[in-house]
Amino acid sequence: MCAASQNPSTPYLPQESSTFRLTELPIEIFKQVLEHFVKDSGMARTVRLRHVSKLFAREVNLAICSTRLLETRAWRFVKVEHEFFTEYLVKRFQKLPNEEDKLSSAVREAVAEAVKLDGHSNNRTEYTRILWSAAVREMSPLQIFGCINPEALGTFNTMTPGYYEVSNSLVAAAALLGKSQIIDSASRSELSISNQFFGFPLTCAAAAGHQHLVSIILAQIGNDSGRIDVTHALKAAASRGNAHMVKLVLEKYLPLTSEDSVCLLRNAVAGAAGGGHGHVIYLLLNSTTKGNLSKCFKYPITATCDLEYRILLAAA
Repeated sequence: MCAASQNPSTPYLPQESSTFRLTELPIEIFKQVLEHFVKDSGMARTVRLRHVSKLFAREVNLAICSTRLLETRAWRFVKVEHEFFTEYLVKRFQKLPNEEDKLSSAVREAVAEAVKLDGHSNNRTEYTRILWSAAVREMSPLQIFGCINPEALGTFNTMTPGYYEVSNSLVAAAALLGKSQIIDSASRSELSISNQFFGFPLTCAAAAGHQHLVSIILAQIGNDSGRIDVTHALKAAASRGNAHMVKLVLEKYLPLTSEDSVCLLRNAVAGAAGGGHGHVIYLLLNSTTKGNLSKCFKYPITATCDLEYRILLAAA
């Protein structure tokens, strides 16, 4: 048992290290976290104790942390959709003189169709994928903006249902791929991308570890931060164990109302614990709760959270 668990008044500050283990957390805090999540899953007491005892006896494998799963899934998604885009859309314009024209025409047609879709259509994900593929193909910001400019869409304008979703999905794609030039151009263009849509791009940038883009997007949002849901972005940064990126988001959005702070904190703590990042857990706890874990878990957390999944996986 570590010294901090024997003397509660002694702060326990694990160092930022890829070898940090969940089992190095103070016993009191670790047991509270485990009990909260395992209880929430509805396990019988004997099963719960068995899982807890197993987890104490073995290290959580950082190679399967949620951040890496997220990254792998995202990049596989981009690759598959890029192939789909090339096969079924770009080939429709084979007679055009060069590859650049074919790509621009394919994107333009796809976006023109996308803005016609009903707001609840499942096809909304399709044009997001198309724009991701365009970003993968290294289209310049000018080319992409030419495809989604209202004038290029004929009778469509910025009030057309789906227009904002199309333009903002581009920002999300650029954030995931680390293309700061596209994001910077988008913020300066006439697309008038509403700040309320920057929550998802912020999450993409944080999940992919693009710290400079997190700073750029936060600066773009400016004082309109109250309209942005940063819950997933903060959790993504915490899951990566990037304390500086966590601080960037916290400094922008705290202090919030008490309930908002708890909601942000509990999800971020789950992400940090799922990746075994103890230094981030303490950063989060000390940011608003002064180390009071019970306040962090005042409200129930869903049974599908990352930490519970990691607990069950490690105990299997």
